[in-house]
Amino acid sequence: MNVCVKTLVAHCKLLCELQIHFCLINLQGALLEKECCDDGEFSSRLLHTSGRELGRALLAVTESREPYVFATAGGVTEFVRLVPFCEGSRILGVIAVGVNSLGEGEDKPRVNSLTGARVERRTLQLLDTLKHLETEMGARQNAEAEQRRLGAQMLKVKRLETMGSLAGGIAHEFNNMLTVILGNLGLVQMQISKSSPVSGALENLETATLQAAQLTNQLLSFSGRGRVSTTMVSLSKMVTELAPLLRISATGECELAIEPMAKLPKFLGDVGQLQEVLVGLVTNARAAYGQAGGKISINTGLVAMKDSDFLNCHVDYGFEAGDWVYMEVVDYGSGISDNVKKHMFDPFFSTSTDHTGLGLSACLGIVRSHGGAMSVDSKEGEGTTVRVLFPVTIEASDEDPVGPMVLLVVDNDPAVLEITTNLLHSLDHEVLSVGSGHEAVELFSNRHGDIDGVLLDKTMPGMSGLDCFSLLKEISPQVPVVIMTGFDESSVENDFGVNAVESILPKPFQVSDLVQALSSIRSSLSKASQTV
Repeated sequence: MNVCVKTLVAHCKLLCELQIHFCLINLQGALLEKECCDDGEFSSRLLHTSGRELGRALLAVTESREPYVFATAGGVTEFVRLVPFCEGSRILGVIAVGVNSLGEGEDKPRVNSLTGARVERRTLQLLDTLKHLETEMGARQNAEAEQRRLGAQMLKVKRLETMGSLAGGIAHEFNNMLTVILGNLGLVQMQISKSSPVSGALENLETATLQAAQLTNQLLSFSGRGRVSTTMVSLSKMVTELAPLLRISATGECELAIEPMAKLPKFLGDVGQLQEVLVGLVTNARAAYGQAGGKISINTGLVAMKDSDFLNCHVDYGFEAGDWVYMEVVDYGSGISDNVKKHMFDPFFSTSTDHTGLGLSACLGIVRSHGGAMSVDSKEGEGTTVRVLFPVTIEASDEDPVGPMVLLVVDNDPAVLEITTNLLHSLDHEVLSVGSGHEAVELFSNRHGDIDGVLLDKTMPGMSGLDCFSLLKEISPQVPVVIMTGFDESSVENDFGVNAVESILPKPFQVSDLVQALSSIRSSLSKASQTV
């Protein structure tokens, strides 16, 4: 049954209350719905005794779309009022309403003015109610459609969460494997001299392992648990390793010339993000030539920065003069106009409609997050030089300067536990190693007076790293704890609290990373001894 007809059926009580004969017919004079009549007698008389008069009346209603009153013939004279009901511009049917029987000589217009007025008023109420319900039905249909859309979106989110959890779990386990590989590489490298024939092969293996770690971090980023890997970065090494990809970025007629400085000092940074900056700058340099092509130079170097040198740089406050390393991308293309210079670091700004490189605003954001600076030297028609600078970081040595300590190592992965223990032994530390949080708490409660620090895995079955950390701190609040994790540092700060742990040791880690973590433990012990 049509929605409009259903609504009329539901509201026929309005006419029943007035004790008025009525029925619902179609434009062919047939009863539309049995439910839409008073008792059947009126509809029977109307449809079977009216003859041609009903046909003419229906035609008049169809043409005028206005109510129409006519008199039936047959036995008793009966007046009928026809009222059309529509859906938009389409007439769905006609409501036929009895206007009462008339005696001889009574006046048809007077009937219209009395009974007809009542009928029309009630009919209009009925049609208003119908329109209101149609609006409600439309709103309900829209709400149901929105609910279906949200349900589909929620299903998509759950699928992504499931994929993210799967990716995160795989990445976590893979990081443990890479930790074992890097750890054993570190042990071997500590056993041989750099002049050994296998030294180069070991360095290549180390490079491949670190690249695998970057891929793992991308999986973690997809799962929402990616970490910013702050390691010691050599710009010259990064540029050299990225050269094949850069040549792809400089497609067309562009010639790429790379001149990295040898033995360039290192600084703390995220290699993945810095690679994105370099690829973005090379892509922008290629775009400066258009279809013509030309030469693009990539250089790295070391410069002694003075306070006045920062005046022409985009840099955050708090910079310090001194030795800064840099990488620069030079093109000899169209250059940058003064007007473009005013907006070149605005978000989403580009002079190209098909721009595909990383915008300068995004590049600058990454550089600033590393405590670096960026300068742009360009004249229209003379090319552009973009230089990215970073302050030199004093690199930690693979030799442990802190002296022997007694350390508790807690990790549920036997291979990670073994290689971490071996690395600490090679650095002349005494190691107590356990494979669960429960074992760690039990051992620490008996020997906490002998233990200088704890290296604790964040993600473990049974007792989690956080629960184990809390119990260890209850036993000895001053014990320094280093958290080992393959996830991002912010997750450690969120779970353990800011400054609650001495340092975070990201998996996979190298010997130099481990040494830095041990330095933080020794530093904490020194501060504690000074306050006693």
